[in-house]
Amino acid sequence: MTFMDLLRALLPKTLRRHGLEQQAESALICYQAERWYADHLPAVAQSLRSTVFRDGVLQVECETSIAAQELRLHEAALLAALQESVPGTQITGLRISRAN
Repeated sequence: MTFMDLLRALLPKTLRRHGLEQQAESALICYQAERWYADHLPAVAQSLRSTVFRDGVLQVECETSIAAQELRLHEAALLAALQESVPGTQITGLRISRAN
């Protein structure tokens, strides 16, 4: 067993024991979404910020209406990519709001 295998086995148990599993899942999904924006929506990626994942919904703040529109057009692809990258997590939708 390699160090990474050991870490992969221990981390979820430790997070669950300390009540941090949900926060870690939210952070992972937000991180994966940010990477997806950079890869698939480079023109507006800097205007999009994933803030939290809760109850199956990813909340995204947009600095411009163009960024929000682009994200809406690609919502299905983003959700599919997130579902694939974080198996076992039910991702049902986006909540897009204007950044202040």
